[in-house]
Amino acid sequence: FKSLLILVPSLIAVILLAYRTEVVALLIGYLIVAYYLELVKFIEIGIAVIMSSLLYIGISVLRYWLIGVAFSPLQTVLIRNTVTCSNLDLLIEKFGIGGLTKGSLHWAVLSSMFRSLPGPKIAPRRIVAFLLRGTPYISMTSTLYGPLIIDFGLIGAIIILLLYGFIVGLGYGLSMKPNCKPLLGPYSTIVAYTIVAVETGLLDLNVYIYIAISIAILLASIKVHR
Repeated sequence: FKSLLILVPSLIAVILLAYRTEVVALLIGYLIVAYYLELVKFIEIGIAVIMSSLLYIGISVLRYWLIGVAFSPLQTVLIRNTVTCSNLDLLIEKFGIGGLTKGSLHWAVLSSMFRSLPGPKIAPRRIVAFLLRGTPYISMTSTLYGPLIIDFGLIGAIIILLLYGFIVGLGYGLSMKPNCKPLLGPYSTIVAYTIVAVETGLLDLNVYIYIAISIAILLASIKVHR
C-alpha cells in the first residue's frame, strides 16, 4: 500500500481538473510502471483498479450533477457507454468504407484552438455530434475507432491502428531491455491514454502532446540502446 501513497499528491492535483480521462490515465500509467518495476503486488493492482472505477463513476456523477442532470452511478456508466457504442455503429453505417473528412476531424484538434490555422473552428467531438445529430452545440464520443472512421474510413482506420500498435510494441520492447527502465514512462503514457481513448477517442491536444513527446523519446532511444 505504501507504493500507492506515492500516487496520492498527483492524483489530487489531477482530480481538481475535473477531467475523468486524466485521472484514469494517471492510475493506469502508474500501475504499468509499478508492475514492471515490481513495486506493487496483485492485491494493490486490484485496489487501484477499483479506485479507478470509483473515481470515474464519481467524477461522472459530479459533472452531471453540476449541469443539473440527476443520474445514479450505475446509470451514469451505462448511459455514456451505450451512447458511445451507438454512435460508433451509426458512424460505421454512414462513413464505414471511404470516410468523409479526410483528416479534417483530427486536424480540428488544432484548428479549433488556434484560429489562425485553416480548418474547422469547432472542437472535434462537436463535429461528431453535428454529423450524428445535426447540432454542433454538444460534444459526443464515438470510441477510439469512430473519429478514424470519419476521417479515413474503416480500412484507413485499420491501417493507422496497426501502425500505432507497432509503436506501442516498439515501446514495450525498448522499455524491457536491461537498463532501460526509464522508458517505462513514455511507454506507460502511450498505453494509458490509448486504453482510456477506447471510450473517449484521441481528440485532445494535451493527449496529442503527451503521446508525441513519448513517441519522440522512444524513437530517440533506439540509437542510444542499440
